[in-house]
Amino acid sequence: MAIKCIGSNVVIAAKQFNPSILSQLWLVKHQIIAENEFEPNLVITDVMVQVATKQFQLIAVPEQFQFAPAADEANAASLIQDKIGKIVSNLSHTPYTGIGMNFLWHLIPEEEVIPALTRKIFFRENIDPFKSFDTADAHFGGYMSKNIFGGRLKLDIRPVKSLEKSIENGKSFLMFAFNFHRDIKGDENPVASINEFLTHWNDAQSEAERIIKSIETYS
Repeated sequence: MAIKCIGSNVVIAAKQFNPSILSQLWLVKHQIIAENEFEPNLVITDVMVQVATKQFQLIAVPEQFQFAPAADEANAASLIQDKIGKIVSNLSHTPYTGIGMNFLWHLIPEEEVIPALTRKIFFRENIDPFKSFDTADAHFGGYMSKNIFGGRLKLDIRPVKSLEKSIENGKSFLMFAFNFHRDIKGDENPVASINEFLTHWNDAQSEAERIIKSIETYS
């Protein structure tokens, strides 16, 4: 079977975020993006901002902003800490409520079909509700969570059938969605909480990779 990381991002949630603050002038002034780094087709309105460079993409709406490093970015951790750190520090009066670090992985079976693979991983005989799905065509998935890095890891695993030939060659695959989340609503210093949580990016990435690679034992 093959496994690959499809993408990753950081989401900063707030009660009320003002996307229009993140103008080109503001981003350049605060050394988040240099004048010559903006990619074409940027969007800056009162309700949404979408800008991109070769290193990352930034999307902001009233409830949150999302920062996604490029898939081939070798220094994602330092890039994230630098850019997000500058944004939240310069907008310290924003009522931030939470931070999430997200990693999306695909596991693509090479020989086994999804029913057989997910049965190996998740099925438990003679236990409800599994025994109600004890059929050859049944698919299985799971949800798990635990405390980690001063926050909580939520992992959603589910079989997905691609409707596009360009995605995993149109095959069925297992999607692993990792969300490392910390609730910072009510924190005395939300900006410090955000910056501290971001220091765990490499550790979170390694934990996600360790978990999904453990599934190779079922091949």
